[in-house]
Amino acid sequence: MTDEFETVSEDELHAYVDGQLSPPERERIASWLERHPARAEEVRQWQAQAAALKQNFASYARSGENDRALVRARRSAGSTGLASPAPTLRRLAAGFLIFAAGALAGAYARDLIVPQSQLAAAASEALPRQAQSAFLIYASEVRHPVEVGAGERDHLATWLGKRLDYALKIPDLSSLGFSLVGGRLIPVNGKAGAMLMYEDGTGGG
Repeated sequence: MTDEFETVSEDELHAYVDGQLSPPERERIASWLERHPARAEEVRQWQAQAAALKQNFASYARSGENDRALVRARRSAGSTGLASPAPTLRRLAAGFLIFAAGALAGAYARDLIVPQSQLAAAASEALPRQAQSAFLIYASEVRHPVEVGAGERDHLATWLGKRLDYALKIPDLSSLGFSLVGGRLIPVNGKAGAMLMYEDGTGGG
């Protein structure tokens, strides 16, 4: 099969980076990347970003025991009775992880791949704590957890990407049972950061 008839989609490349392909499909795309060095370099950058994210947020992979109670209390205090204040714990976990990824990709990914100074390193170490704090604040919102909803997905990606100076792509987590709620712009160390929130298939939130 020649390149004239063989194509690889953006989703397939992301699935390749995330390790979600079958062995035959992974081999097919690896072979395709060998013939497309520019895309191969792009994939290597994605892989480096993913490794940096895992390393920097390893100790924050799960929310603390007090985090869930805090979110429940804040939602109860802010509820008007028109919306259910009960949180979905899987939604909270997913929201935090995606927020972390979005913030890092926008503000720090390039510094993490090619560190420029001790200041940049210190900022990346502080980011997980800021991500956790911001998540607890916004996840407790019952009516307005996000600024732009999932119905404006393209606008959300364009708007956040422009503010982050990064070609932001909104991850599709439907295969994992999560749907996009929306996103918002947040401050991170005086720079722009992005929070993306998802909910699980039960519709709870």
